[in-house]
Amino acid sequence: LTQKFADFGGRASKSEYWWFFLLTVIVSVVSGVIDGFVGIEIGLVGLITSLALFIPGIAVAIRRFHDLGKSGWWVLSLFIIIGIIFMFFDGEQSNNAYGAPPTNVL
Repeated sequence: LTQKFADFGGRASKSEYWWFFLLTVIVSVVSGVIDGFVGIEIGLVGLITSLALFIPGIAVAIRRFHDLGKSGWWVLSLFIIIGIIFMFFDGEQSNNAYGAPPTNVL
């Protein structure tokens, strides 16, 4: 997972995407709690966390769409509900234009 934090090529399995999503939620909650204890109004820890997870989040979403046989530009559909629904679909079981199916099952 950490080797691919800014890798926009290749494919990401459904489990890789959802494990990253869970990690992001946990880290965000922890940073929110830290911000609450520190008492800084602007949420500095949350801001730093969001910035640190932005590029890896985009990268894993693009690789997930690649696994579905779709262009990385489909990541823009995440702003509407249809993109989120696609994340629950199984990827293509054979090679596609973006490479071989992911073999790492998390």
